Amino acid sequence: MKVRDLFIPGPGEPLRLRVYRPDTASTLPMILYVQGGAFTYGSPEAEEGRSLRYAAEVEAVVVSVDYRLAPEHPFPAATDDAYAALVWTAANAADLGGDPRRIAVAGGSAGGTVLRARDLDGPYVALQALTYPGLDAGATSASMREFTDTAVLNRAAMVRGWQYYASEHRTEPYASPLQAPDLDGLLHAVRPGAAWTQRASTAGASAHAGRAVGGGPVRVRGAPLAARSSPYEQTRRHRYAWRVRATTRPPGHSRKCRMSAPSS
Repeated sequence: MKVRDLFIPGPGEPLRLRVYRPDTASTLPMILYVQGGAFTYGSPEAEEGRSLRYAAEVEAVVVSVDYRLAPEHPFPAATDDAYAALVWTAANAADLGGDPRRIAVAGGSAGGTVLRARDLDGPYVALQALTYPGLDAGATSASMREFTDTAVLNRAAMVRGWQYYASEHRTEPYASPLQAPDLDGLLHAVRPGAAWTQRASTAGASAHAGRAVGGGPVRVRGAPLAARSSPYEQTRRHRYAWRVRATTRPPGHSRKCRMSAPSS
């Protein structure tokens, strides 16, 4: 496995990317990995184990982005940085040994990146592997109300993270993707959670909260079934889907959505 750090021009300052590439001469699919951490902590080093597993088990080039953190850098800094990394990754795919037609976005805090790619007619995102995305700054979902004292990440930590990151932008779709007027043009998602799955279903997208299946209608899975299949396994199973979806953009992918313009 080859691992190296790169610095690219960022929206606010030079942006560091950590690139993981399996030792092969083949052109590989690519994964932009956006780590979790309630927008307030985390780094490529902290998530290196996950990035290495994605690279090795999916056989993909993984680009992990060291985005700016709140409270020093509130919304839209994280999404700005993640989108800049996506654009750069697609434009420089050949130099990284990757296929720009087969790019996935994985990790937490990644939903707004995919929305922006659609709205700006940006790089084609063939797959979303959303392990535990932050989708609604309101923190009012059933799971947020029920599981208030879980280890590591609980309701108090999420509320604090949203307060630091997007206290004045809680309904902005790039901060809270579930607030987007529509989800048309977003592609295949694995492990996104029930709310995202249901919204994607309404928009005609294919989303799977549990075990990955090859296309067809949306299937909402419960937690016990989802637990049997890791995000790495699900993403690996969808490598064929990446090849199929690489040929054309879906209808509506470049259609603009009515939402606030991103910062320049």
